[in-house]
Amino acid sequence: MVRTVRIIAVAVAVSGLAEIFAWVFDIQALKSVLPSMVTMKFSTAVSFFLSGITLFFIAESAHGRASIAQAVIPVTTLLVMLVMATLLASSLFGLKTGIEDLFVEEEAAAVKTTVPGRPSLVTMADFLVLAAAGIGSLFRYGWQKGHLYFSGAFITATGALALVGYILGIEYLFFSWPGVSTGMALITAFLFELLGAGLIMLSRVFT
Repeated sequence: MVRTVRIIAVAVAVSGLAEIFAWVFDIQALKSVLPSMVTMKFSTAVSFFLSGITLFFIAESAHGRASIAQAVIPVTTLLVMLVMATLLASSLFGLKTGIEDLFVEEEAAAVKTTVPGRPSLVTMADFLVLAAAGIGSLFRYGWQKGHLYFSGAFITATGALALVGYILGIEYLFFSWPGVSTGMALITAFLFELLGAGLIMLSRVFT
């Protein structure tokens, strides 16, 4: 099971890296599959790259290799939390922090996007939940297995809801709330399914 999670983690990290390159070299097909669909934001791509690394080292910790995990996970989770917490605060208080277009700038008319470069509110929440699960994995406590399981279940559920929204063509289900939240990209929803599944599998491994 740990091996499967490692494969998932590498797939997510590589996908995040591919999306970063898509933004740098303006490859539309990678950013949103179709021009009429929501793009995965650059900050989301970076966070998937870091979250894939985080999941990989949670798996390493579950397999008894905690020393490297204790060095890597605080760095990757802190970066994710810093970016996503800042973006979440900017959404809640109606501010623009500059993180939205720190490295690349999205066009103003981006599809189903409230603020160019700003991901869905639920995307931000999912990354914060995963980061918290990563930090929690470094400690041995009685409810650790439950923490990983419910974190994974939450992330998987939001990803699944977004996928259903795309299948049924219901924008609210993929969190496109005009004036409130950018829609969650299709690729983002799929990668959250993988991350959530990985956490759920690891919840059965930790002792």
